[in-house]
Amino acid sequence: MTNNEEKLKLMIVEDCPDIREVLHDALSEDYEVVLPLSEEEVIYFFKQTSPRFVVLDYMLWDGCRGDQLLRFMKDINPQVIVIMHTSWQERGFKEKLLKQGAHRFVEKRGDSISELRMILREAA
Repeated sequence: MTNNEEKLKLMIVEDCPDIREVLHDALSEDYEVVLPLSEEEVIYFFKQTSPRFVVLDYMLWDGCRGDQLLRFMKDINPQVIVIMHTSWQERGFKEKLLKQGAHRFVEKRGDSISELRMILREAA
């Protein structure tokens, strides 16, 4: 990326501080990263910053779930690329969220950052 190019905005929605920090550190060189710390901040910052990409966990703060936020985001901006980054496993879960507009799924594991980078590059 040259100095004249504007970084694409990426929102990371993750309730675990350690994972949030690792994702931020790994992706902030290439993206302008927004890190909301609550459901209210997700809603506010999504409307204010219009991120191109969202990395979204499923189980979040105080009962908030990624499927609720995915629907909200797609209603506001159908073009936003939402990548689910979760360890949640449930029968039919992945298919349901893909039908709701999730772009891809990345399971939380040691090498998930490499996979996230690849998906983000391909989608840019």
